[in-house]
Amino acid sequence: LARRPRSAGAPCGRRCPLLGGSSISGRANARIEELDDICADSDLQMTRVMTEKVTAADVSESHEARFLDLLEGVEAAVAAGLEGEVLAARPLRAGDNIFVDFAPQEQRYYAVPLPARCVEVMINVARAGGGPLPSMYASSAPGAAKPTKQDHELEGEAGEVHYRHEAEPGRTVLQLLVVGLDEPLEVRLRCTVRRPEEEAPPHGVSVRKRVEEKLAHMRQDPAELEARLSAAKAHQREKRKELRQAAMHFAAQHQGQILARRPSRCEEGQARARSRKAEQRAHVEQRRLEAEQAHEERALRWTLKEEEWRQARLEQEAMQENRVVRPREWLPGVLVPAP
Repeated sequence: LARRPRSAGAPCGRRCPLLGGSSISGRANARIEELDDICADSDLQMTRVMTEKVTAADVSESHEARFLDLLEGVEAAVAAGLEGEVLAARPLRAGDNIFVDFAPQEQRYYAVPLPARCVEVMINVARAGGGPLPSMYASSAPGAAKPTKQDHELEGEAGEVHYRHEAEPGRTVLQLLVVGLDEPLEVRLRCTVRRPEEEAPPHGVSVRKRVEEKLAHMRQDPAELEARLSAAKAHQREKRKELRQAAMHFAAQHQGQILARRPSRCEEGQARARSRKAEQRAHVEQRRLEAEQAHEERALRWTLKEEEWRQARLEQEAMQENRVVRPREWLPGVLVPAP
């Protein structure tokens, strides 16, 4: 187990001899350097393990397992031949509306399960704040590998992938690849699955059709219709009876603990409306009484004025009688005509 320690940051000097200077070789070499750094750090850890009396066999097994994991990652990167990172497919179901943060040139795989009937699948991507959209590639071929930029069946247009599923045998999953841009971005990914327009019934037609079929079947047999109506009425009576008994039982059990029931919002509104109507009736009655009283006062005032006018007229007539009519009667007897 003894090995010569390497100082931190010292180059390993080992390169993958099969890959040359491609981008894939750079990734493989980076993985090898990471493995060498981990091995160098593990020397210090092994020293501590030896001081704690840990057997060398356990340390060797842990290092071997770590090495195998890193080696599998390097082989997967070499076999993939992609520019971005290799990721497992994430499930994307109908009705999902998720927000995803993409690193520069990051690639993500999604899998949309397809039903056993004809449907239309629409996957839409929208960028937060606007701007260029990431590319999307999809494929549903049975037994095919994941879609890539070079090998795919569908390509997104204007941030949307539209796929019509004809329920073909073997096509059970729609695989989607979303490729990020040269800058980090946040996008919203939405998946919609619906029936084709020519197969989708109008709104409410299926329910109405079932009800009409049941009614037509019952109209053909009046006895069955009468029996169903009787059973429905009996069921309603039983339900009302059960609810009433449950309420009475609860009230009997919790007698003295039940507080005054708080009125609902509708009841409070009705109470306010009743109080407003009562106030309006009282106000109208008060105004009516005031109007009647004012009318009586005006009638009395005009009656008194009429009486005053009659008295004044009688006085004028008496004055006219004393000063004009009567002198005309006795004045000729007093005066003697001149010869």
